[in-house]
Amino acid sequence: MKMIMAVMPHPPLAVPEVGNGVLKIPETVKSMDEVSRDIASFRPDTVIFFTPHGTVFNDFFHISPGVKASGDFARFGVAVPTYSAEYDVELVEEIALIAEQQNFPAGTFGERDPSLDHGVLVPMHYLNKFYSDYKIVRVSQSGLSASAHFEMGAMIAEATEKLERRVCIIASGDLSHKLGGSYGYAAEGEIFDRDVMKFLSEADFDSLLSMPQDLREAAAECGYGSFAMLAGYAAGREVSAKQLSYECPFGVGYGVVKFNA
Repeated sequence: MKMIMAVMPHPPLAVPEVGNGVLKIPETVKSMDEVSRDIASFRPDTVIFFTPHGTVFNDFFHISPGVKASGDFARFGVAVPTYSAEYDVELVEEIALIAEQQNFPAGTFGERDPSLDHGVLVPMHYLNKFYSDYKIVRVSQSGLSASAHFEMGAMIAEATEKLERRVCIIASGDLSHKLGGSYGYAAEGEIFDRDVMKFLSEADFDSLLSMPQDLREAAAECGYGSFAMLAGYAAGREVSAKQLSYECPFGVGYGVVKFNA
């Protein structure tokens, strides 16, 4: 089944009610609108969000449980807008079952906060401008290896294929936080962003998964685990990729890449 996947950043300032950040990242906003329109045209049953936030463990992939969830940007100073979505319970249960059968460290227990995190909320804000008739699955990245994230993505693909779901993947993640803003500067930040954007825009997932951990840590990156799960989901598919934008006005890298598979 044909599908759309996307890498999208999650700066809260990209939501107009939170602040005026949209004025400083016009290409990011334009690109997230473009991706969202394409997803709307595809009309997925389920949108699967890979997020660096939510309930994150060092040794376990958390899949959000429950029937539905909601969230807002109160921690960023505004109580509105609010967002809510129903979970694709059947798909969540199938993913957890496959993980259990394979003795893989993933499942639905251990949730600390059921609220939708901003790794989901920011992309959802853009998607809901064009399309909202979907359920969601939310999977948090972990402290495990790139290969483990790849394997997690592959198991999610297995579950969606078994249930014949029409899905869209959104791998939410910012890039380096060391590009000269409030987090400081490190040369590794520029190297990380340059290489990640190159590998993603070429759908070169082998090179993406081979990136050194010390480079990622020095770059203070955010979304690598999400991108690695996307790579696992895409494994075995014929994938085309297109970089839509890259900006870093606040010292944090924001990249948008669209994939068709």
